[in-house]
Amino acid sequence: MPQKFMNPGVFQQFRNLFELLRGGKIPIPIISAFPPDHCLPTGSIGQEIVKDNDYFSILVNELFLAQDRQWWATYDPVVLVISEFIYDKDKIVVPKIVGPSMIESQFGKLPLGLVLNDTCVVGPYPFRGGRISISVVLYRVRHASYARELLRLVEQISGAIGVPADAGTLSKVGGMILDGMESLMGLGDTEPVVGHRIELDGNRLQGLRSSSTVLSTAEASDLPSLWVDAGRLRTGKVGEGTSSFTSADYVLYTVQKHESRGEERSLPFYELYEQALKSAAVLDENGESWKQAKMSLLSLYQQLIVSPDVTANEADILFDKFTEDLKKKKMYIEKARNLGGEAEGHVSKQGRKLSAAMSILDNI
Repeated sequence: MPQKFMNPGVFQQFRNLFELLRGGKIPIPIISAFPPDHCLPTGSIGQEIVKDNDYFSILVNELFLAQDRQWWATYDPVVLVISEFIYDKDKIVVPKIVGPSMIESQFGKLPLGLVLNDTCVVGPYPFRGGRISISVVLYRVRHASYARELLRLVEQISGAIGVPADAGTLSKVGGMILDGMESLMGLGDTEPVVGHRIELDGNRLQGLRSSSTVLSTAEASDLPSLWVDAGRLRTGKVGEGTSSFTSADYVLYTVQKHESRGEERSLPFYELYEQALKSAAVLDENGESWKQAKMSLLSLYQQLIVSPDVTANEADILFDKFTEDLKKKKMYIEKARNLGGEAEGHVSKQGRKLSAAMSILDNI
């Protein structure tokens, strides 16, 4: 069965851009996917990311620019990460840029030696099976050039893609990002440094697993001594010493596993939960406000179970959590009513208003 894409135009733009990168004079990189015993703390990678049950994200742990590369004094570093994976029922392409605008906002003027830590470029998204393709390219853009100004604009567009729930906007924004990157690659002031593309197949016997990978300009002889300590690249014997690796440029990134998505406030259905809370906080004599709260909660659950941003397991967990929260709010409001006095009168007034409104609706 042929693969369906959320936006075939964006996918083709990505293909064109990657062919342009691959056809350029990019040095052969040193790539190492670290085994679990070379990553601390123990168990930080190698965990299976279960289809339709777990989430994944891609984190750029470190971007390091070696101090002996003097051309960083006149060029800005940029990392482009392009990911392909199944979102809902379609395959999508997510481009993300880590560039000078982000770096300068944290460090001000760029130093010759620089570490940029823990930048999330993708996710967390539910893993829906199939292959996850990751392309990572480190390149440089000359200061005070047209390319630099164009890059600033492309970064701003890239930053507009925020939470995973924004995946639907990729059909509009993703194409603009890739257009901008393709234009940048055609300018003389932009030069790729090192890059690679990898496909992680979740259909293998061992399934998709969390992993940590370094893309570097280092010598092959450096690889045996490299290991990862809490997302930081180290050199020497694993677990002994804390010497940072500084002899070459590198990008260290991790495919992470998440059992829960978190940040449910950013998802569309959360507004229904807030509506349910408001209704639960109103007391009336016939209980119409509580019925309204339960109806909002039911609509919320209907959205949860079909949401592409939430797994079925977490949908049930969130629904149970929201239900318990509503019950508690109702109990607290009833306690307030039992206190009598001004609080009771205020609540009863709100209840009478809601009952009047419901009566009008009943006659429509």
